[in-house]
Amino acid sequence: MLMPAMPPPLARVLAAVIVLAGVFFAAGVAIERSSHTESSAHSEGADTAGAEEAQAESAPTESESILGINPESPALIAVALVVSIALAVVALAFPGSRRLMLSAAAVLLTFVAIDILEVIHQVDASRAGVAMLAALVAVLHAGGAAVAFLLARASTTSGLEGRRPEPKAVV
Repeated sequence: MLMPAMPPPLARVLAAVIVLAGVFFAAGVAIERSSHTESSAHSEGADTAGAEEAQAESAPTESESILGINPESPALIAVALVVSIALAVVALAFPGSRRLMLSAAAVLLTFVAIDILEVIHQVDASRAGVAMLAALVAVLHAGGAAVAFLLARASTTSGLEGRRPEPKAVV
């Protein structure tokens, strides 16, 4: 009987950290969206000027866009989650590929930069809970980048030939 080879422990840690960061990211998005909805609902009972002010606060503004892109758009959030899942799969399937682990580290460091911008934005908006969640996601992404660098340093190949070993026969 053939047993599939297990990825190295660091690769499993990397995949787990990436998935956990994705879960917390999705939770933060959901919490932030519900707070936008709640602030709109509370403003319905207020006078017209107050409602317009609350609506302006909950709508994306120029300060919420990065290089003209709204980081809170559903499409961009979906892409970020898909990329996270793909990185976790790559970490498990090709833990010995230096090139792929360095690429994963670069993507995770990009996520860290975006997460830090989100922390700053949430602090400015006086949303401490969401800011703490964004900070946690940033720490997880930074930790994932560090693990990816460790895997890249330990790898012996530069390309896709860094696949896991073939399944071993169990006697």
